[in-house]
Amino acid sequence: MKVIKKKDSYIFLVSVIFIIIGIIFNPYFIAYMFTADGSIDDKFLIFLIYIFDFISFIIGFLIFKYKKYLFLNNFIILKKIIFIICYIIFLLFFIEVLAYYFYEFTTPLPGRCAVEFFLGNNNEKLTGQRIISHPYMLYQNTPNWTDGENQIINSLGYRNKNFSIKKKSGTVRILVMGGSTTYCYPYIKKNRNTWISILERHINKKSNKRVQIINAGLPYATSAELLAGFVFRYRFLNPDIIIIHTGGNDIAPLLFENYNPEYTHFRRSAGNAVRYGEKSLLKSNIMKIIYAWWFSFMGGLPSYIGQPKPFTELDSQLALKRVNTIYPEGFERNLDLIVNIASSKGIKLILFGFLSAPKDIIIKKDIHLKHLVDAIKIGLRKNYEIMEKIQLKYKQNVIFIKPDPNLFNNEYFIDNCHLNEDGEKVKAKILLKPLLNLIKKLNNNNDRNKALPK
Repeated sequence: MKVIKKKDSYIFLVSVIFIIIGIIFNPYFIAYMFTADGSIDDKFLIFLIYIFDFISFIIGFLIFKYKKYLFLNNFIILKKIIFIICYIIFLLFFIEVLAYYFYEFTTPLPGRCAVEFFLGNNNEKLTGQRIISHPYMLYQNTPNWTDGENQIINSLGYRNKNFSIKKKSGTVRILVMGGSTTYCYPYIKKNRNTWISILERHINKKSNKRVQIINAGLPYATSAELLAGFVFRYRFLNPDIIIIHTGGNDIAPLLFENYNPEYTHFRRSAGNAVRYGEKSLLKSNIMKIIYAWWFSFMGGLPSYIGQPKPFTELDSQLALKRVNTIYPEGFERNLDLIVNIASSKGIKLILFGFLSAPKDIIIKKDIHLKHLVDAIKIGLRKNYEIMEKIQLKYKQNVIFIKPDPNLFNNEYFIDNCHLNEDGEKVKAKILLKPLLNLIKKLNNNNDRNKALPK
């Protein structure tokens, strides 16, 4: 009798443990799943946690309710349960060993890359995801990213061949900042065919100094990402000249509700911080396979939330009303600060305006934006005015170049703004003469400085 009572107490304890797990597991783990804006990061995982809670609570209740049946027939049922548990443990161990050896063969490359970046492992061999998150710049180009055929991004995160951060003596270094029309991929597959590379080759043929042009293009970057990138990274390249090819992506924040010049209404982090316990969980090769397929299914590890909703869901009349009434304060503040910091260091700048395709081309080739054409044109005009205003403010150091749409044939446009290789050549030609003049002035200033008595 005492033995039975003692075993009853053990069963009671086990049932209580299951019930407690069911009660406290949910709030304890969900607390780690809130993002900075107060929303839940992963609703599907929340659903799984609720299921686990429910099952755990039911198991605990059933053990407590039917504990007397566990000891019938000389504990046969209990022995079976122990055997099943041991069998499951052995099976999991066997699968874990298999997963260790077959992880690379059973998972897609983008999924494996996402797992490595998620864990903070910057493995140069795993470059399947071209954009990764950054704690201060929001997101960045993946170092050493390749599309499988061509090396697109170098080890520093730029669309160039590898180079030293320290500038070589006698070299004029030009930094180009911008969005996808600077980054140019996947529209231009080979690096040498981007307008930046074409421009570099033409300038080096005509300049008496070695000229290096660095492509710091970042897909869908607004002036906010350009500012963050400049403050935390680009300025340490010590460029002599900066080209800022912008004005297009900053139209988008004007189209969405609740405009904020800090773009908090428009863009936010994807909230990919590793949650409590996940690093330990991913020591299991089984879990790594599950996560790799999960990330692959999601299209990789999300780097940032680009906008609140797709352009197709925007009401054209509301978007038109917003862009007509909102002043692009965010664009002005961000661009002005970049120019201010650069000018204070003696850097010369070219503000190179965004090139938009003609209205009929956008309607024909871009189904996502065709209903927003009128709003886009107004937003671009406003951003051009901001660039002109900043040029007048810093006129000793800044040139504003507005690309002439008449120079670009309709067939050059792939969509609303991206160009084919012929279009890239025209874009490079527009900048060639102004850049040569700036380089000549830099050389003259350097010669005068050398001639001054020390």
